Parts: sequence; C-alpha cells; structure tokens
Amino acid sequence: MLFRSTPHASAGQRAAVVAASLVLAHVTTLLIERPVRSMRVLTASNGHSLLVGAACIITSLSAASVVAVATRHPTVDTGYVAPTIPSATTAATTVPPTVSPTGSNVGTAAGTTAVSSSTATTTTLDPIEALSAAEADRAQLVAASVAYPIVPSNVEPPLERQASDRPVVYADGCLVGYGRQRVPPCVYGDANSPTTIALLGDSHVAQWFPAVLAAAVEHHWRLVVVTKMGCPGLPLPVTYDHDVPYPDCTAWQPAAIERVLSEHPAIVIMGNWRAKYSLDLGGKSGYITDQRWTSAYTDVITPLRAAGTRVLLLSDAPIARMQVDQCLSAHLRNTAPCTTSVEMAIDQHANDVLREVAQRTGSTFHDTASWFCTATVCPPIVGNIAVYLNDNHINATYAETLTPLMEPVLEAVLRT
Repeated sequence: MLFRSTPHASAGQRAAVVAASLVLAHVTTLLIERPVRSMRVLTASNGHSLLVGAACIITSLSAASVVAVATRHPTVDTGYVAPTIPSATTAATTVPPTVSPTGSNVGTAAGTTAVSSSTATTTTLDPIEALSAAEADRAQLVAASVAYPIVPSNVEPPLERQASDRPVVYADGCLVGYGRQRVPPCVYGDANSPTTIALLGDSHVAQWFPAVLAAAVEHHWRLVVVTKMGCPGLPLPVTYDHDVPYPDCTAWQPAAIERVLSEHPAIVIMGNWRAKYSLDLGGKSGYITDQRWTSAYTDVITPLRAAGTRVLLLSDAPIARMQVDQCLSAHLRNTAPCTTSVEMAIDQHANDVLREVAQRTGSTFHDTASWFCTATVCPPIVGNIAVYLNDNHINATYAETLTPLMEPVLEAVLRT
C-alpha cells in the first residue's frame, strides 16, 4: 500500500494486526452474522436471502469504489507551500528516438516541436562560473529543505505518482530490459547535429537522461542512449542476482561499447551502480576488486580518448535505501525518517575510484553530491520537488530540474 501508518511494520506490529482482525471477525460473527442468518424473514424465503445477499455485495462494492476514488489522488494539505523549482523550459521540444527499438520510423511526436539542425551552440557565460552559481543556489535550497522537513502542499510529483515517474527511456525501450541483448538505435535531440553526446551504462546513468536531454535540445546536440537494466557498460561479466548468470548482459556489453565508438561522440557520459554487481565466475559470484573495476573502465575509455572523445564520469546519485513515497505518506509533517545520511547515501569509495580512473585516462570526474545533499544528509524533497523514484534511483521530475547544473558541466567538458 502507498499510504500506511509506518514504512516498515515490525513482526510484533503485524502479529497485533492479525490478532485484532481475528477478534473483530469473531465479534461480528456473534453479533451480526448469526443473528441475521437466523432471522425468520430470511429462513422462510430463499428469494429474500438472495436479495439481502445481493444488497450486501452492492453496498460493499460501492463503499470500496468510494474509498478508491478518494485515495487515488490524495491531497497533501500540510499548510506549507515550498519554494518551487522550475522545470527545464525545453521539455516541450524534445524529439523522440529517430528509430524505435523495433526498427520502425517514429518521427516527431504529436504536440512536440522538432529541433532543426544547426551547429552546436554554447553559452557566452563561462561554464565553470555558471556551474558554481547553480551549485550554490541548489545547495541553499537543499539546506532549506533539511531545515523545514515537511511534505509541501505543492509537492511534485504528487505522492501517488512518484514511484512511476521514470525517464522516457524506459517506455521507449532505450533502457534495455532483462532478457534482451539487442542495442536499439535510440537518438534524441537534434538528430542532424555534428555534436553527439552519448549515455553509456546501466539505469544509474539513464536516470540523468532528462537533464542531459534538456541541455541537448537547448544546444542542438544529438543525444544517443546506450543503456541496459542491471548491466554495466563495461567489459565485465556480472551476475544477475547473487550466483545467477546474466548472459544477455554479457552479450549486450561488447555490442553497446562498439555502438558508442561507432557514433564518434564528442562526449560519453558513463555511469554504473558499482555496489549492485558481483563478478560472474561461471556459476558462482565473486567480489569485483577496485583493480578489476578500474581496468574495465580503462578498457572502454582508452579507445574513446584515442578517437578524440571526451569522457565524463559522474558520481552516482544518492541511494535512498527505502521506498521514499511510502515513507513520506506516513510522515507528512516530519520527513526526518525519510532522510538518508550522506554516509549511507553516497558511496565515497566508489567516487574515489572514479576520480582515479579519470586521472589515469584523461577524463573528467564531477561530484554531484551537492545537487542532492548537505554535508551530512540527503533530504527526500528539495524545494517542492520529491527526489526519488524508488530506493536507488531519482525520479524524472527532479532529474529535469538538474538541467542548470548538468548543462554547464557538459559545456565545460566540451571546451576541454
């Protein structure tokens, strides 16, 4: 359930609920069910019994329908209206994939405006200065959200939509699902642009898509998405779950890397959730050492850098470690239980390894922690925008608000 009293009921609490249900069932049997069944008007006529039964069924269904309608779009009325974070203004001009995963032409979606081909543009502002200003603004908003831990009445997405607020690459099939190994041709933005940006990795790099797309549309860049669920974009055999082999990942990886190389991108943004993966040792799982992880990244980045491609390594978004929408619904006026410490949310060691990879390969590493967290905690809501999709991804709405931060990062990398 989305709305419940606690996000994680203990065994004792569950046992108490079961016991209370049994007591109520026994009481209603004694006081209602048996007296009604023994009424003369019902025992004397089968027709009367059937009519009463039908009436009870209709009443129950009607009550259930009323409850369902009332709770489908619950209103958060805490009396607090948070500062709003504007979405990227370019969202309405996105172009869907030029070719769908099935190979059929897609064209321009109804109600959208196609982006004309032009030379990639950059702002006249120094991107480093723009990034510094944007990160300072976001840090202030994050700190204010920590200081006022209330679900705002104007929260977006609404509580009931947060767990389904995914980037469009899910629906497009451009985040390749489990059991599939084909690399679909997923191109967004300005398909005729001479400047191509590519996303390569698992769903943790795909979650940056809304911000990267908005920047691509603004600057007339071509955006290529090469991502797969639970599969790193690295030459590294991993298991699906513990000791279960993941053959479609192993088959997808070389094809994905080759696709990115063939696109001759100006920038490749790489990202993978390291903590998820175990090495596939032929029916057994093994720990992936720093050396093995670094070597896999280096094997991908080296030919890209030799071809003149710039590589951007982003630190992962914070890991909530809980289903945040459920937690928020249970703590509307005090969201502190839904806040994650930086120590739990940010994998600092994984970031250090990526920094080392960037230094070795001449790539760029950027730490995104300040986009979400203070020095100590990561709040579940920033301004009026809920941050998380689930326990380990950010949602598409919050990702889109990161456009003013992502855009100067990409511009700065392009200028290197």
